Amino acid sequence: MTDPGQQPPTATDDAQDAPTANSRRINWIWLVVIFAVALCFRLIYVLQIRSSPFYGSEAMDQMYHDQWAQAFANGEAYVEGAYFRAPLYPWFLGTIYWLYGTAPIVPRMVQAILGSLSCVLLYMIGRDAFSRRVGVLAGLSAATYWILLYFDAELLIVVLVVFLDLLLIWLLLRTGDRPKPGLWFINGLVLGVSAIARPNILLFAPAVLIWLIAMHRRSLRRLLGYGLCFTSGCFLPVLPITVRNYVAEKDFVLISSQSGVNFYIGNNPESDGMSAYTPGLPLGWWEGYYAQIEEASKALGGKPKPSEVSRYYWNRGWSFYREHPRQALSLLGRKLAYFWSRWEHPNNLDFHFITHMYTPMVRYLPHGFWIVAPLGFLGLLLSMGKAKRLFPLWGFVIVYTITVVTFFVNARYRVPVAAVLILLGSYAVFWTVDAIRLSRWPRICGAVLVLLLISPVVARLPEGVRKKDMSIGYRSAGHKLMELGRLQEAEAMYAEAIRQRPDDATNIWEMGSCLARQNRDSEAEEYFLKTVQIHPQFTEARRSLAIARFNQGKWEEAIPELEWLMQARPHDGELHVQLGSALVLAGRTDEGLTHLLRALELDRAQRTNVLQAALELTRERRQGDAIRVLRAALSLTPDDVPMNLVLSKLLSTAADPDIRDPAAALRLAEHACELSGYNDADAVFALASAQFALQQTEKGLETAGRAHKLAAEQGNKALANRIRIVINHYQDAKEAP
Repeated sequence: MTDPGQQPPTATDDAQDAPTANSRRINWIWLVVIFAVALCFRLIYVLQIRSSPFYGSEAMDQMYHDQWAQAFANGEAYVEGAYFRAPLYPWFLGTIYWLYGTAPIVPRMVQAILGSLSCVLLYMIGRDAFSRRVGVLAGLSAATYWILLYFDAELLIVVLVVFLDLLLIWLLLRTGDRPKPGLWFINGLVLGVSAIARPNILLFAPAVLIWLIAMHRRSLRRLLGYGLCFTSGCFLPVLPITVRNYVAEKDFVLISSQSGVNFYIGNNPESDGMSAYTPGLPLGWWEGYYAQIEEASKALGGKPKPSEVSRYYWNRGWSFYREHPRQALSLLGRKLAYFWSRWEHPNNLDFHFITHMYTPMVRYLPHGFWIVAPLGFLGLLLSMGKAKRLFPLWGFVIVYTITVVTFFVNARYRVPVAAVLILLGSYAVFWTVDAIRLSRWPRICGAVLVLLLISPVVARLPEGVRKKDMSIGYRSAGHKLMELGRLQEAEAMYAEAIRQRPDDATNIWEMGSCLARQNRDSEAEEYFLKTVQIHPQFTEARRSLAIARFNQGKWEEAIPELEWLMQARPHDGELHVQLGSALVLAGRTDEGLTHLLRALELDRAQRTNVLQAALELTRERRQGDAIRVLRAALSLTPDDVPMNLVLSKLLSTAADPDIRDPAAALRLAEHACELSGYNDADAVFALASAQFALQQTEKGLETAGRAHKLAAEQGNKALANRIRIVINHYQDAKEAP
């Protein structure tokens, strides 16, 4: 790979043409064609993706962006303290919501336009750096590159980052050819704006300054002037964010405080280099966020500031390198291999599944990273012939790759580099075509050798990845469909997930959960039991198994599972209720009462569940045990109105004279009425029932009349009708001879 000046006349012929009217017209034609092709593909994709259950029902990062954007559109604060994540994309999305509304299709249409403009930028970069035909191929390739189509339709930062970074590269190339202070300032401004979308681009700024020094080292005045303009441009968008963070939190956070957590995610003994998972912490967005802070709090003591939380996780990541250097370096090497692998690794959603199921157009698109990476790498080497002029291209690829591999690798972080590789690959294609035309066989052999060396690296799938395995995608779709109440569709998704991975305990458990939601407890029990057999420590599966058995009246079979869970979660109030209920219903009342009371001691909010346990006993015609449960519960929560009412009704209506106690029922009903200010129709009716049980008919009729009036005023027709029936009964009895 020698100087392009000695190569076939591909690189700069068109770029050096005089800007004639014809040349300008051709440029405009290609700009319009590329934009139109890109927009057409993106609009078709958006229309197809609407059939996905994930469309308009965001989760994880997309949910976070959507919530923040809606708050921004409404003029409300979403982040009170320092920013955890960079704010530009939520602001961008919020502006769209403010202008056009929050219908799911609106931001996706706007992003389709922005993604199409990125394809136009690739054309412009290719035209200026190499030739018009290179730019055309690059623009059309990006227009039909499936992973770009996918991210342009997601509520993620990628679409904005790709546009801003390509705009920066185009401006840097033009500024390098025709440097002016104003242009250098604009370059810095674009880099700074990109940084408040994704801060890792800031690491490209020192590389740009080194390039500036290399170009203008002979003129100190120009060097300082251009450098000052570029640097001030970088800081202009960032500085207000830093000031805002300091005012909000009294803490120095340049843009966001997420970097430490991300570094630890990609650099710890359990990391696989691809998955966005913090060891030992919950997977949910907000659950994980608060758990990260809580873990740092325990380690540091007190309430740490955001920068301290970030620094804590940075230190943990560096400790991994110090304590396990061989494992850490091996992981770093794997991440670099993952970056150059053809596999597009998902983060939260399996886009292989989504595009396969809901966007059939993707199946017919011509290329992916499997061809972009080898050709792009070849183009990168070929561009070294004019390394100084083309630094914005190859320098961006190298620096950005380093910033991604330092943390963890997945498709969304690789996309900005993939866009530049498309351009470099387009250059490699035409370089090869011209080399063949001019019979430059030694150089062609060198290019082929490079492709032969890089292609096996790219072709290799990461460890544990099975290309045709979409079980996680089917499971995610099932979960989302279950959330939406589309249970039969969810069941079909889970069935396919199990077919692809029959030994995956999570797939089997979620299928059981879907069946349980349909009240098919006996079928659900079979799936939960199989889950526990595969994964005995799967606590949620054991709980689900216990509940399925409980719902079928298999209380004795539910008890061992609940007791096993109790060993792991002795302070779980809801678990105490479940175990206590099972024990009471199984006839082991004393043991059950112990757990029910323990539940109330741990968490007074469990009184509703304890009441449900008592009601279940009444349905089983065990009023005596129900009364014992309620009396024991009221010893801890004496002012619980529903418990007082249920116990009062039981004591005043019990068929067994040994447990019937109208006087106690009257006291409980009076207490409930006092607690509710005599404005609760149900409580007043309970008082009337107790009075009737004590044969205080006149008082009972008067009180029942008040209860009927309250029920009617409160719109409770069913209760009003029931009270009227009771009133009529006692009035008839009173009038009878």
